[in-house]
Amino acid sequence: MNLTHIFQRLGMSKNASHVYSHLSQNPDQSPTQIMRDTAMHRPTVYRALRELEQANLLQTTAHGKRSHYSVHGSDHIKKLLLSDITHADKTLKKQKDAADKSIAHNSLKKSLHTYTGDEAVRAVFQDVLDQCKTNETFYRYVSEDNPTLVNSLLPENYHHIRDKKKKLERLVISNTSSAETKRARLERFIKTIDSDGAVFDQNFVQLIYADRIAFIDLTRMESFIIINASLAAFQKVIFLQLYKKLR
Repeated sequence: MNLTHIFQRLGMSKNASHVYSHLSQNPDQSPTQIMRDTAMHRPTVYRALRELEQANLLQTTAHGKRSHYSVHGSDHIKKLLLSDITHADKTLKKQKDAADKSIAHNSLKKSLHTYTGDEAVRAVFQDVLDQCKTNETFYRYVSEDNPTLVNSLLPENYHHIRDKKKKLERLVISNTSSAETKRARLERFIKTIDSDGAVFDQNFVQLIYADRIAFIDLTRMESFIIINASLAAFQKVIFLQLYKKLR
């Protein structure tokens, strides 16, 4: 790597490197002398001197009304290179942090899906059909205050696909009012959570299925699905432990 390449790396011009090289061997020169010795035009010399001065590589001494110029030694260039490397490291770190943040954000977007309005119900139950394997069991908490609402918003042919095509089983923990509207079936086993006077009327539905957990807020008509196999497995254990204790 020659001096010109070093100056280019520092963002400085080839002319600045030429003037620096000349002054390092011929110090204490006026712009006129530099022009004469290097055959460079006056504007070019002055632009080069301005670059060197801005980089703190230039030394100025007064000779009457005229200024003569010399340059600092190579240690100053080393400092500039180190500073440039440090700045590059900081820039690269910021870029990496931004990339990592973007990757994490995109990963979160892929593992969290949200829905509103009628789709808040329809999308979740469609996902149950799409993700559950044949004969698989899914788990459902129900604290709805209007049991007919969810049924009115289910995907087309939901019951047929669930019961006849995929033959899915489900365990349900419900409040009393909702449980009374659902008759027990072979593929659905219901237990109530408020038999001891506990309040369970938040108007929510939670489903645990495949590698997912879904929450539906029936008051606000909002829902979200979390895709996380470990979290789903964790929630299944909690559900089953509670289910065993209820009647």
